[in-house]
Amino acid sequence: MQRHNTIPSFLSTSADVASKDLEYKDGTYSLTLTDSNGVLSEFNFSSSSRAVSVTKSGNTLTISASEPFQDVVCITASRNNIPTVSSSAKIIAYGDVDLQDVVTGVENADPVYGYLNVETPTGNIDLKKTSEDGVVAGIRFTISAVKRWSRR
Repeated sequence: MQRHNTIPSFLSTSADVASKDLEYKDGTYSLTLTDSNGVLSEFNFSSSSRAVSVTKSGNTLTISASEPFQDVVCITASRNNIPTVSSSAKIIAYGDVDLQDVVTGVENADPVYGYLNVETPTGNIDLKKTSEDGVVAGIRFTISAVKRWSRR
């Protein structure tokens, strides 16, 4: 019960958190995180985008994407195996004239969620058309996208 509300160390209880960047390496964008709270195995993960996948291995979570994506993607963790109380559960009262009365019962535990926002790093590029004589009118050039790129 004491650990019920404990979430993995790299998550937040709010979806409004700063984003972490996935790093580009060997043709994939990825981020690997280790849970120092030791509860990673007790959570299921989902992504707000099909382009981003989440995998668990032991105490490590890996978030990856094969392509860069435009917007921030939210990773949501939900605690699994939360016990639920049957709708037929009853409150039990016990009383005795020589003892203190006792009433006991159970209720469903609240769900537990954690959040992490991720994005692929983006940047800007400024191009300036120049020539040796300073005349740039009529000079044409083409900019095209390359499917895969790497930062140096």
